[in-house]
Amino acid sequence: MNIVSSCTDYAMVGVLSVVRRILSLFQIIAPILCIISLAITFIHLMRDPDNKKLLKKIRNSIISLFVVFFIPTIVNATFSILDDSTPISSCWQLANYTYSAGTYVPVDDRERTSFLDDPGSYASGSNQKKGIKELVYYNQHSYADVALCGGSNNVSNAGCGIASFAMIASTYVNPAYEPRMVAGWFCQFKRRLTDGGLNEDAVSAMDTLAYFGLKGEVLYDKTDQSGLNYGTSYNSKEGNAILQSVNAGKSVMFGMPGHWGVAGPHESCNNTQVYLYNPARPTSNGCYTPEELFSYTYNYGNRCYNTGWCGWDVAIALYT
Repeated sequence: MNIVSSCTDYAMVGVLSVVRRILSLFQIIAPILCIISLAITFIHLMRDPDNKKLLKKIRNSIISLFVVFFIPTIVNATFSILDDSTPISSCWQLANYTYSAGTYVPVDDRERTSFLDDPGSYASGSNQKKGIKELVYYNQHSYADVALCGGSNNVSNAGCGIASFAMIASTYVNPAYEPRMVAGWFCQFKRRLTDGGLNEDAVSAMDTLAYFGLKGEVLYDKTDQSGLNYGTSYNSKEGNAILQSVNAGKSVMFGMPGHWGVAGPHESCNNTQVYLYNPARPTSNGCYTPEELFSYTYNYGNRCYNTGWCGWDVAIALYT
């Protein structure tokens, strides 16, 4: 088994995270117990000063105190000074994702660099998007076993935002940021979930961006407007904002009726098109002009006719 590959799996990371937590608790609790034991032994020694067994017990307790306090410190320090490319070190560091915000944990040979090329090298009319050929794609229906925050919903039926965010984070920053890990983090630290799904405020929050090593730009947000009829016709300003962001090497999480999707770069698209990464319907993935994208996503899931939720409501550009 390749330990680095295993550590990109959320279950393995979860196990190691528990190990790290137990180790941390042991480092706190064990010295306290040793100190209590020392205090009790000293009291008994005061009553019986000639008892050599008590003196031996005190000596052993002091040795144990140093051992239990310093061994976890030595273990963590050892992994910290090892090269991140060392498999065991990378795996151990990855298991700490619930404890350190904004940390990049390499799990392969890539350096943490921006995927964006020099903007001046991008020729007008080119069919090649800058830097990224395509995003990692995640089908949300592959994660029916991942519950959302302990509720009845899971990534399969309500995790379009989780899968969409994971596509961008795992492509731009770290391949370990897949839907299982992203769902676990948002449920533990970002309680802003709406109807079981990912809220736009949670995506664009500064601590979210800092943790995952991303930058964000809200292109438009109509979610505070009254009613659900966010757009009954194509808005060229919104469409151009999405297109320009993608042409600049960014990827855009956008809200269609009751659903998240990603408009991002792909080598098969020209500079008048964006590529739709639909976490729920991979058969719809492909190159679209912004107007074509609106035409497809308008009334997504027949929600417009049922609820009045018709067009785009929010778009957030994410990049490094």
